Amino acid sequence: MQDLKKEVRERLANKQSIEAIRLSLINQGFLETDVDEAISSVSHIVSKKNNKKNSALIAKGFFKELFDRLGFGFGSQQYINILFFLSGASLFFIGIINGIRVLLIALLTPLIDEWTRVKKLSNSIIILNGFLFALSFVLIILAKRFNLISLFIVSFIVSAITLVIFGNSYSKLLKQNLKPEKMGILGRISKIGLIITAISLFASAYIMDKFTNGYLISFGIAAGCFIISAFTLFLFKCSIHKQEAGTINLIKDLKTHIGLFLKNKIILVLLIASTITAFVQTIGNFYYGIFIYTFLGKTGFGGFLNVAVVFIVATLASLIAPYITRMNAKAYGKFPMLVFGTLLIAIMPLTYFYNPNLVSISMATMLGILGAAIVGVAHGLLILDLLHEADRRYYFRVSNLLITIPYIITIPIGSYIAQAFGLKTLFLVLGLTLVCIVMPLYLIIIMLYSRKFKV
Repeated sequence: MQDLKKEVRERLANKQSIEAIRLSLINQGFLETDVDEAISSVSHIVSKKNNKKNSALIAKGFFKELFDRLGFGFGSQQYINILFFLSGASLFFIGIINGIRVLLIALLTPLIDEWTRVKKLSNSIIILNGFLFALSFVLIILAKRFNLISLFIVSFIVSAITLVIFGNSYSKLLKQNLKPEKMGILGRISKIGLIITAISLFASAYIMDKFTNGYLISFGIAAGCFIISAFTLFLFKCSIHKQEAGTINLIKDLKTHIGLFLKNKIILVLLIASTITAFVQTIGNFYYGIFIYTFLGKTGFGGFLNVAVVFIVATLASLIAPYITRMNAKAYGKFPMLVFGTLLIAIMPLTYFYNPNLVSISMATMLGILGAAIVGVAHGLLILDLLHEADRRYYFRVSNLLITIPYIITIPIGSYIAQAFGLKTLFLVLGLTLVCIVMPLYLIIIMLYSRKFKV
């Protein structure tokens, strides 16, 4: 019986299913009752070990996620852009450097994803990038302390490169070692994390407003949080294993699928609309915090706290966005959602132009978050109808890359408008772009869809 148990244990370790093991052993001449007893005994022990291992992994993951969320709150990109501005950077330059950061993240994300599919990525590489990401916040402190714009640029580039490897690779590491149904509290970490981020956003703003050189404290805390987060990965004792044999063929596959996507008129128009919408959201996010800090600086809570209040409202809106989106999807369908969601997104920059006070901006930001969620779901439903499963998976993998390529032209244009005509004019242009260009594109999509499917 001990030999039989040993055999079962070895086969389970080789990822064979219990039913396959059972049939194989019975076919080898073992008694059915002995096989069942051995499987029952061994699988119970293995299950106990796995549960213990999963619990430990969940605890480590939660600890890491906690410090990640705290770090992102204390070192908010909105606060970084404000410090960049206060150090003497022009609005045009802020837009260009932020654009480079966004493009780096967009380009590196699919490349790293493809790399980890065919190559093993060790835990030590992820940890190293975690420490370097923490270093980028130290560089922010030094850049502001000595008003070195060049150091801001270095910190932006370092954070973009390391964030992709540290953040995305960690997510894949977790998925490979923990099944979705075994995630426990990690399955709800996004909701808990939003609350933690909101609290740390407020705490960071309070520190920077109330203390001289408060950014030293806030960004020091952010750096410390990510250092602890990186140290936590030492406890994971696992690596990202490659998912398939072969070489990286992203460029070849990209060419193949771009041809497929561009031949489909609906997808082509959808990509154009998505590109414009993403540009409006991206360029707006570069400047919303700076505008609130400078234009509303002496009203409301003042300074960084005004910025914190607006983005805390946005953060909390993210909690209810999925529920509202699901209700809209059932009640109205994908096409009204595309148009309505886009209108909600447009309200955000238009409010910054027409009625820039703390309450209206906070409400408009909340509506913008809800609109983005609604458009995202409607977009997904439409792609579900248009593409087969294999093409659909690839579309979602590369669409972020495809829609950010035009940023090379559009972000300098948006940054120039901000510098030459002011932020209010930029926000007006962004809002009108959504209303006058994107919404008509969605009407074209509706007509093309009706012809193709004869709705």
